[in-house]
Amino acid sequence: MEKKVLFFVAMFVLFTSLFLVGSAQAWHHPPGAREIDPIVSTDWLEQNLYKEGLVIIDIRIPPDYDAGHIPGSINEPFVKGATDSGCPFSNWIICKDGLWLEVPDKDDLFDTIGSLGISFNSSVVIVTGPLPGQPPIYATANATRVALTLIYAGVKNVAILDGGYPKWVADEGAVTTEAPTVEPQNTRAK
Repeated sequence: MEKKVLFFVAMFVLFTSLFLVGSAQAWHHPPGAREIDPIVSTDWLEQNLYKEGLVIIDIRIPPDYDAGHIPGSINEPFVKGATDSGCPFSNWIICKDGLWLEVPDKDDLFDTIGSLGISFNSSVVIVTGPLPGQPPIYATANATRVALTLIYAGVKNVAILDGGYPKWVADEGAVTTEAPTVEPQNTRAK
């Protein structure tokens, strides 16, 4: 009798422990969590280039994009111009109350995200490259800002291409001058 009680107590402790550990794991890795690394390699992008739900955003200036880009990538530059006071602007950044690089108003931001074909289930890779005369770290900072803006807006699977477009070319990745057709999404959040 004593052995049966000990057996059931041991089983109760074991199953309770497994339940608690499983619950803790589920809490730390909830469904819908990140599915791609925050930085992806050119090899990863080449292997996943035509994966359903992948959106590649090239944030370089239009002349650089037009000269050649990764197949399927969409151009939405980090900076489109500057105001009379020198403040940069684009669909990713605005000036507000004298502050540079502010997040656009939510309706404008969601319009941009939707027009790029991004849904909340998309995997997005940001591609960048330095401007002539700029250190490469500037381009990396711009890509990071776009990635964080998308994450802030609710897109979970956002990554930056390690080394950007220059590394893609150096690794002999495919290049095109054809712009893809984008199917806009109705992307809205609370």
